[in-house]
Order: sequence, then C-alpha cells, then structure tokens
Amino acid sequence: MSKTAFDSILDRLSGETRIVPVIGHPVIQVKSPAALTAGFSEQGRNTLCIPMDVEAAHLDVTLAALAAIQNLDGIVVTVPHKMTAVAACATLTERARFIGAVNVIRRSADGSLHGDMCDGEGFVAAARQKEALFPRSKALLLGAGGAGSAIAHAMAQAGVAKLAIAEVDANRRDDLIGRLRGAGHHAVAHDGGGLADFSVIVNASPIGMNSTKSPISLEGIKPDCFVGDVVTRPEVTAFIEDARARGCLTATGTDMYKAVAKLILTFLAQNGEAVL
Repeated sequence: MSKTAFDSILDRLSGETRIVPVIGHPVIQVKSPAALTAGFSEQGRNTLCIPMDVEAAHLDVTLAALAAIQNLDGIVVTVPHKMTAVAACATLTERARFIGAVNVIRRSADGSLHGDMCDGEGFVAAARQKEALFPRSKALLLGAGGAGSAIAHAMAQAGVAKLAIAEVDANRRDDLIGRLRGAGHHAVAHDGGGLADFSVIVNASPIGMNSTKSPISLEGIKPDCFVGDVVTRPEVTAFIEDARARGCLTATGTDMYKAVAKLILTFLAQNGEAVL
C-alpha cells in the first residue's frame, strides 16, 4: 500500500469507519490488513481490516463479542480457527457447509453471522493464472485442515481425476475422503509412494511457515508437475524453491492469497444471505 493510499485511509478514519478483523493464532504472517484495507478503499468503503491474535480457548467468546459490534462488517478467519469458527455461523454457503470450514464471515444487520470458504477457489484461480491444468490430472494434497479441505473440494470441482491426500490426522483425512467420495469424486489416502505419477502437488499444511522445513522431498517429481503452497511467510518456501529448482511451475501462498482476497472483498460487499 502506497504512502498516498495510507494517508487517504487515515484521512477517512473516524467514528463512521467500519471494521473487519482477521483472527488467528498466530497472525504475524497474515497479509489481510493492508491488502483488504486497500481493497475496501478501492471499493469506496471506509473500512479497516485489523489483525487479532486469538488463542483457540478464547475463540467462542471472541466471536460472540465481535457479533455484537455494530460497526463490524465481517471477520476474516485464518489458522487454526477455520473449522471451529463454523459453529458461530447461523448460515453457511453450500461450499462452506461441504468443507466444514470458513475463512470469511459476513455480519448481518441482526448480528447473525454468515460464513463462506473461498480458499479453494482462490488456490485454483492462482494456479490457473500460472497455467496449471486440473482436468484429468492426478493430484497429491498435503494437509486436510480448513484450507486443505477447501483446496481438495475446489480441485475436485475443477476436474482432477484422482486426488491422493496425506494428513497426519488419519480421522481428519478419512473424513475428507469420505465426503469427496460421497460427492462422486475419486479420493484416496496417499500411500507414501513415489511422486512420478502426480501432475499437481499442493502443500496445504503449515509446514514451512517461518522456517526452512519442507513437508516432503520432491525427489522423483516430473518437471512438468505443478507445485503449490499455501504458506505466505516466507513468500518463497523451501518447498517452492525445491520445485523451481526441478523446473516445475509453481504458485506461492502469496499468489493464492491475492486471488482469495478478491473473493473475500466480493463476499463482504454482498447483501442478504445468498448461497454461493
């Protein structure tokens, strides 16, 4: 955000300013405050996005308090609250209901909360901008949390022929596989084998955040494989660096977030309880 844009926001900051907090734990890695505040300004809205570091034990009371704030337009939700924040929503979009997670919540005039989950659509949009191909592909997904579940759903909707899922929590993995199969998609647990058969590999886990760790070795990957990561800090993770060194097309967590931010801005600008 330029100094001129920042000065403009400060000039408009007043008792009429609306707020949209982003809640998570930690929140040091989030890019929402600057990106969404700038987006609101471009929409002509006097709205400010602010970070709130909320531990899991205090999530329920925090969401209840936020719902009572009259100048609150919505809430952006990040790790680790995407699944648990669902319970605070009176209504959900169809995809949020299927995924069982939310990354954005819109506050209605009566204080009720309406949730959506657009991480998956954002990831697919970012990947397509990098010329990734999903129809009839075989994909490997690392992580079945809120973002991972959303990406699994979106890739399946985009036409992935087979989706293998790796997740340390076997119950969470199997639950996602069951839901995808129930919707007619080919989903299986990753058997830990080689990577040569995959044309798409996505890290949807927090491994690599603020570290040089990588979720898996990319040994054996084909150079025409597309590799994506949801981690935004560092912007280029060790996982992405490894993929690029092997000649692969990649999308970073920042690439994904830019696409997600557009969907968040659209959702928060909508009126009523339309199901997406």
